[in-house]
Amino acid sequence: MPTSKNQQPIPRIATQSGTIPQRNCATTEPKPQPLVKVGTKKIVKSKSLSYLMAKEFPPTRWTVPEILPEGATLLAGAPKMGKSILALNIAIAVATEGNTLGQKVEQPGQVLYLALEDGERRLKERIALLYPIEANNYTDNFCYADEWPTVGDGCEESLVAWLEEHKNAKLIIIDTLKRVKPRTRGNRNSYDVDYESVACFQSIAKKYYVAILIVHHTRKGNSDDVMEDISGSTGLPGAVDNALILKRVRSKNDAILHLFSRDIEEKEMAISLSFPRWTLLGNAQEYKMSAERKAIMEILKEADREMPLAEIFALVQEGNKGATYNSTQVTLYRMSKDGLIDMTRRGHYKFRA
Repeated sequence: MPTSKNQQPIPRIATQSGTIPQRNCATTEPKPQPLVKVGTKKIVKSKSLSYLMAKEFPPTRWTVPEILPEGATLLAGAPKMGKSILALNIAIAVATEGNTLGQKVEQPGQVLYLALEDGERRLKERIALLYPIEANNYTDNFCYADEWPTVGDGCEESLVAWLEEHKNAKLIIIDTLKRVKPRTRGNRNSYDVDYESVACFQSIAKKYYVAILIVHHTRKGNSDDVMEDISGSTGLPGAVDNALILKRVRSKNDAILHLFSRDIEEKEMAISLSFPRWTLLGNAQEYKMSAERKAIMEILKEADREMPLAEIFALVQEGNKGATYNSTQVTLYRMSKDGLIDMTRRGHYKFRA
């Protein structure tokens, strides 16, 4: 096509079926653009920044306020540390408009609990303890299954079928991921296998506006970053929206529950298990503060300078005659490792503002 002297020809992009014009992005987009077929391939048109910034999104929707948002969430913890009973606590609260971890479920709904490790006997015993009422009065909001197909072999289709049938669904719990994870075939990359084994749950949760809680294990040992404690490759946390990581010392009732999310601020909660019920103790940072820790924090904050161990111990002992030099030394070291105070040099500490 001929052009005028002041009109520049529109550059063109070569394709297998010929050429298509290349144009500048529009400043606004009234709606998302459909796929455009070019030959046998599909090309997706971009959207403008103005379109994105003008678009309104609903706020984060919580299945359990401040604990479990909508979307796919990994619940990871060491074996036999109370992950399944925590998941069941959450399930009962959502199904019955109950309370869990100090939070009231305001919008109850239908729950599907996949008890793939515990079986019916243990599930019945635990529910009887958590929800002790007459058998004929139990809610129909709570559904369960003790067997389920694996991902890629009917798992996704079965979940979608249940969601289509239960229009007031709020929560699906998969206990555990291992029972629905597909078998690895060939020498596939572990990241790809892990990612694909949970990415489908994220897509389903997004489409149906539900929470899908996936119970999983942590690896042995402890990392500086608790996200690295999740067993498997980084493909697992990479494919979900949120992660709840339960850290508990064996034989101790108290634990720390870490919440990580793409869309909300990270938080830590101190919780305690009095079987079969988990309860909230409070903010994890406050919980970690023993009486000696609180005294040290007050001393360093008031001084607002670097202080040697001996001086700190003398002030701690004034308020606590039972304190020892060694216990103060150990507490200071642990507080610095927890990121509560700074060790400026060996044996010297300062308040972290």
